[in-house]
Amino acid sequence: MRIPLLYCSIIVILINSCARENQRTSVLPDSTFVKFFADSLIASEETRIGRLDSSHLRHKVDSLYTEYHFTREQTAITLRYHQDNIERWRDFYSKVVKRMELLQQEELHR
Repeated sequence: MRIPLLYCSIIVILINSCARENQRTSVLPDSTFVKFFADSLIASEETRIGRLDSSHLRHKVDSLYTEYHFTREQTAITLRYHQDNIERWRDFYSKVVKRMELLQQEELHR
């Protein structure tokens, strides 16, 4: 009776470790996710400031998914990955802020 229980335990552990490994490989690279996240924040603010309806924002975000070749699942996994660790989240958000400052500087020099 103990042997089947042991095998079941081993199988559960293996499945969990494979799922965690798969989640890590699904995390998008910061180099592009930072750009995507910054662009989505800008789109959200443009919609809010312009008092546009939510369909405008949905269209902008959908076009960002297409542009960056991301899925909603990938972005959710990546966001959760960053939010699970406060230091990682601070580092990520710092990169987003720098990206937005760079975009602002580029806009000013046009």
